Amino acid sequence: MGERGGRRRGAVKAMAVALLVVAAACASGSSTSGGDDSSTATTGAGDTGSTTTSVAEVLSGADAVAAAEEGLQPWLEGTFRPPPDDGPAAVDGASIYVISCGQLLESCSVLVDGVMAGAEAIGWDATLFDTGLDFTKAGDGVRQAIAAGADGAVVVGVDCQHFSGALDEANAADFPVVVLNAFDCDVTSDGEQEARFAAQVSFTPEGQDPEQGARDFAGAKVDFGIVDTDADLKVINLTQDDLLAITLLGEGFDAAVATCGSCELVDTVTFSTGDLLDGSLPQKVASAIVAHPEANAINFPYAAAVQLGIPGITDSSRDDLLVMGAEGMPSQYDLLADGQIDMVMAFPSDWTGWAAIDTLNRVLQGADIVDEGVGYQLLTADDLGPDNAPPAPPYDFEATYREVWGV
Repeated sequence: MGERGGRRRGAVKAMAVALLVVAAACASGSSTSGGDDSSTATTGAGDTGSTTTSVAEVLSGADAVAAAEEGLQPWLEGTFRPPPDDGPAAVDGASIYVISCGQLLESCSVLVDGVMAGAEAIGWDATLFDTGLDFTKAGDGVRQAIAAGADGAVVVGVDCQHFSGALDEANAADFPVVVLNAFDCDVTSDGEQEARFAAQVSFTPEGQDPEQGARDFAGAKVDFGIVDTDADLKVINLTQDDLLAITLLGEGFDAAVATCGSCELVDTVTFSTGDLLDGSLPQKVASAIVAHPEANAINFPYAAAVQLGIPGITDSSRDDLLVMGAEGMPSQYDLLADGQIDMVMAFPSDWTGWAAIDTLNRVLQGADIVDEGVGYQLLTADDLGPDNAPPAPPYDFEATYREVWGV
């Protein structure tokens, strides 16, 4: 993979330098305008079932590559915005629960580490509750927090649908629950169901739909694949059926591939949390690759799936695949440096944790929820520093939050 990967990284970097025009949505990394119902997607973030977004034009060959290059530009630069520089001072001596989707998985534990660090910085007592990947147990965590007299809770990576009853109890008890990296129940309802969480940690500029943001994230990865393969992308996409965020990523990825007329989604491999726990994911990956010798790329939706699914690529004896990693995590940077994956959508996980604490602090005092500024940056191995470290975020978020909190 080394020689091909080197050419690939060079091509993407050269493309970034050559671009002179950046789409108006660069600040958010979206190729659609968040509040304009008449906007038309021009790159990988095409129509994904929304009734307010026009269908993206289907392009092939050089036209598809040019559109993908433009769509990639904001992601290569990074979609970060400044953290909020005003807000309420810290609630003094608060006690909270931090409920993890599953400390067994890096995609959960790294985010939780950031929340715990933020709680320590603001001066709060934080108790960790681990669901162990049984998402229904998030309800037990909420009930324990209420019984313990805590002031609130942060839930990491568990959608409302898995414990809506406990959230109803929390709301009845006026107990605020903030969610990080997951979705509220109203996202999948028919319009009659009310939101359960007190707030979702916001990483989107005002007016941008978080669901569309997830799809745009996936579309950026497709754009990378289009550029790399010269618009001849033949990709296997992995998606998970029991997490809404991953479902949205899958929808966005499929829709983005469809905007490239010379590309093809050759297979979709659907897995569940159970496949991660029983070790069957690598076999699913290997089987799909063997069944589709025409495939030249494979996409993983998040870091834990990459880490657990990579052995399937080895088992298939295909070392020529373009391997699209997921969100930046320590294991992802090591795999990137080793040439086992070719790109990641990196983000500062510690910043997200501090952002969750800032959001809960605002909820506790009745303040408005604001964009916390966290963004993503598409990285290749050439972007890594010593010890495979990713670039530092462009803002000193810790200093900003401490000043706002008065700690």
